[in-house]
Amino acid sequence: MLSNSDAGDSAVVHSDSGPILVPGDGGANTPTQLTSLEVGRTHYGPDYSLRSDAPAGGTLFSVWTRILDPGNSYPWSRGNMDVYVLRGSNWHFRCLVGNSSAQSASDARYNANSMLFSDPDGGWLGDFSYFESSGGNPEAPYRGWVWAAWQIVVGNDAFIVRQWLKFGEGAPVQAAGSSEITFASARATMVVNGVDPGVAAAWTPSDATGFQVGSDWGFLNRAHMIGRASQPSLDELEAIASHTHPNTAAWADYPFAWTNGAPDLTDVSGNGRDLSLYSGGVYYAGPAGPDL
Repeated sequence: MLSNSDAGDSAVVHSDSGPILVPGDGGANTPTQLTSLEVGRTHYGPDYSLRSDAPAGGTLFSVWTRILDPGNSYPWSRGNMDVYVLRGSNWHFRCLVGNSSAQSASDARYNANSMLFSDPDGGWLGDFSYFESSGGNPEAPYRGWVWAAWQIVVGNDAFIVRQWLKFGEGAPVQAAGSSEITFASARATMVVNGVDPGVAAAWTPSDATGFQVGSDWGFLNRAHMIGRASQPSLDELEAIASHTHPNTAAWADYPFAWTNGAPDLTDVSGNGRDLSLYSGGVYYAGPAGPDL
């Protein structure tokens, strides 16, 4: 449930994990549209940013995404666009959007999901939180800004991963997919992949240890991280997706924007958890981000 605070226009979203504060502008002149960042221009290159820490006990990450303009001819297709990687000491999730195609302006499809890998072998353990639209949809929402969020919780005997999408600034957040991956099933897949059974049996996932933003070529804007184990409501997610003022209750809140001739990777939540561009990586100014 959303409620307005007496101290300005802040929306306080109450949950069993405590409030998620998404401040309004309180009368300040807050920009509702930022210039996005172009990431991943160099194929398999270093054009991404990262942190070597993450919230403990559950992560809720979100970011506005946009594929490169596919042009005006048909058919067109675009493969996976990894926008977020969450890592533990012996696993990582690749979270992707933008896998899309169109036969015409009125016949398009869109895919987004997450992929789990065991480390250090790097073995693929499956696709999860899977979303796949049917064909026959208008392509315009898939060409435009798409907000994506993933919640990943490492439990005692399983991962829980949930995903949500928002197609365009005005469309409501929709649940996209949810999966529970037991450690036992992951170990069985590791053995099928050729991992020694003894090594697989000893594999017990750690909590999250770090994350990266950006990987494949595309545009990103307004990244946001919250420590969260319980499932958020759609109202809570809508508040996160549409906020423009720094969220002081977030673990980290990143404009992820091109500002004054440079990428802005600062944490505006006040917690000082800035992102760092990987050594040798380069970001470029992208198109205007979503107008919130």
